[in-house]
Amino acid sequence: PQGRRTSCRLGCNARLMEDSVEFGLTRDYTHMVNVRRLPKTHQGCSDSMETLPYCCETEYSKNGALMVGNEKALKVLPASLRSNSWGVYNSPMYNDDISKANIGGFQALMDIVERLRAPGGCPWDREQTHSSLKRNLLEECYEVLEAIDNGDPAALSEELGDLLVQVAFHADIAREAGHFSVADVLTQINDKLVRRHPHVFGDATAADAREVERNWERIKEKEKQRKGGRQSPVDGIPRDLPALTYAQLMQDRVGRAGFEWDDISGVLDKVAEEVEELRGASTMEEKVHELGDLLFTMVNLSRWMDIHAEDALRQANLRFRGRYLQMEELASAKGLDFNSLLLMEKEALWQEAKRLKDG
Repeated sequence: PQGRRTSCRLGCNARLMEDSVEFGLTRDYTHMVNVRRLPKTHQGCSDSMETLPYCCETEYSKNGALMVGNEKALKVLPASLRSNSWGVYNSPMYNDDISKANIGGFQALMDIVERLRAPGGCPWDREQTHSSLKRNLLEECYEVLEAIDNGDPAALSEELGDLLVQVAFHADIAREAGHFSVADVLTQINDKLVRRHPHVFGDATAADAREVERNWERIKEKEKQRKGGRQSPVDGIPRDLPALTYAQLMQDRVGRAGFEWDDISGVLDKVAEEVEELRGASTMEEKVHELGDLLFTMVNLSRWMDIHAEDALRQANLRFRGRYLQMEELASAKGLDFNSLLLMEKEALWQEAKRLKDG
């Protein structure tokens, strides 16, 4: 087959026997791909198969045991695979510590991450820090949201797993530094959930979800006071939250503290007031100020309508993107140059795309 080698790429002049299996790995070394009938015995580079150098850009096997660089590992292949002809094998690899029996457990994830970050593990994983993984954590959160928005259970299952990997990495980094362990993380959150649900795990009562929220905030405030921490409802909100989410969380908190309109009509009047103030703004500074006030008030309107403003805007973005792409496709199908169309013609395509997209 194309690309097949019969000698060591490191130049030891050794040749490879023709009676075995060569396998390639994905970048994270978790799945085997492109299993081929190629030499399994490599002679000349080492006295021990356990310490084989990385030859021919592949891993090697001895009696079915996979070698990864100079480390033995991750799975002992079945005889049926070793005797296969050319094919593809995409099944996960396991070792004695990470077996199929416990691969569905959270501890298996922690064991895998610890192995990846241990000496002899993955170079990329070993160099990661809390700071270097911030972007990855944020991306995984948004991919979870996208799977939810798309109504895709399979994607959601996968993305939640990716998010758990981030938790596992941060916990392992902290363990190595001696700061805390994953057991500390789980103990704290389990204690918190029990403590803040006295209507389930204690003798308290809660008539509805709103009362549950009020009780949660009261308990949370008492915990802060015992710790000598923050007391203002506007403190303690993560500064890196998206602006709409930050505004809505802050308004939720001050609303529970009693700083709230009597009903939604007050919010609607405020929206109209802010629109008029924006119309009257003359300088750029005034326009920025008034537009910010209008956006802030629109977030408050979202609260009163039980809508998450960030989520509503994200879904509007997706709708616009889908309709715009549909509009371009319609123009192309009609042999039209979309960019040269008049606004009225584009509007007609927009309405057609809207009907098609919205059913």
